[in-house]
Amino acid sequence: MISRITLSALLLVLACSGLSAQEWRSAIERPGENGRWLCWEYSSKGQHARTIGAARSREYFTKNISDFDAQIAWRKANDKLQDWSLIQTEIKPVGSLAGQQVMDIFYYAPNDVKKAKAIGKMVLIGSKDQFRPAVWILDDTEVHFSSSQIINVQGIAVLSTRSRIDGTGNFHYEDYFAFDQRKKIPVNLQPDRSIEAATKKLLPAGYGVWKGGGFDLATMTYKYAVWKEKDSNCCPSGGNIELHLQIKGGRIVVNKASYLPASANRKMN
Repeated sequence: MISRITLSALLLVLACSGLSAQEWRSAIERPGENGRWLCWEYSSKGQHARTIGAARSREYFTKNISDFDAQIAWRKANDKLQDWSLIQTEIKPVGSLAGQQVMDIFYYAPNDVKKAKAIGKMVLIGSKDQFRPAVWILDDTEVHFSSSQIINVQGIAVLSTRSRIDGTGNFHYEDYFAFDQRKKIPVNLQPDRSIEAATKKLLPAGYGVWKGGGFDLATMTYKYAVWKEKDSNCCPSGGNIELHLQIKGGRIVVNKASYLPASANRKMN
């Protein structure tokens, strides 16, 4: 149950900023931009796409993160061991995305003097010291943060932000953006949505991919082993899936898909 203080903080944040958020549970349910600037947010409370209004200075995002995130606001109001108004930050420039400046901001707890473990990451996009967030991750699920990158793919500059979630599943919080210069918004290319749809269509009933990390932006491929219904987590026995993808219509889509069952693989060997 959400405490009265947490709920009040959340309502205050949304009311003051004029923002709205939409949750999605599977990749296929990811919303589209529809002309909006969206910030893709991840925490133990789920995955949300938040509509962002006016741009703000970089300083705002380094000094006022409690105004942006309700959980940080709750810590600021209730944590007696740390003063969350003194949260620390580290800014790392990423590069230029279609003329827009991109930077990562890593957030550290007030008493983490050596900045050993970030508790949050935000990706900002903008120019002339006016930025909007494209990604916000609060580490309450044991995230291993990585720096974002800009990679040229099929003649298009793509911003890649990818951070691994702790555990044996090799899952990541990952997003890939192009910048729409006409609409002046980042567009999430959503490869996970296309991959999930193609995998469900391609694999037989009772078969699936149980772990993450199969997408390679540089080669625009997705390759993974396939699990059968009674397989153990360590030992997939359902063959392999391979997808080849391309950027088309503002999304990363599948243009070639193949499934090689384990029986066919044994015959080849």
